[in-house]
Amino acid sequence: MRRAVTRFRVLELGVLLVLLGAAAYEAAVALEWIPVGTDPGENARFEGIVMASADLAILAGIVISLVLAPGIDGLSRRRCFRQQRRR
Repeated sequence: MRRAVTRFRVLELGVLLVLLGAAAYEAAVALEWIPVGTDPGENARFEGIVMASADLAILAGIVISLVLAPGIDGLSRRRCFRQQRRR
């Protein structure tokens, strides 16, 4: 179980870095450091790639949080549920 949690921690760090990169990209577009075309519908360079990677990172973050949430303190899902029922 310990090794699996470590793998998820690495994935969490990756998700965080992708989201920070996407936020920095959007800030650069907003500050006009990355030019946007003058014609309607023209986007900044690599906008599709950045948005797709950010969307995948959000989905990965949701999956990781759902997998880790019940057993974050080392309890199995079943033991965690039993302890919640007792309270």
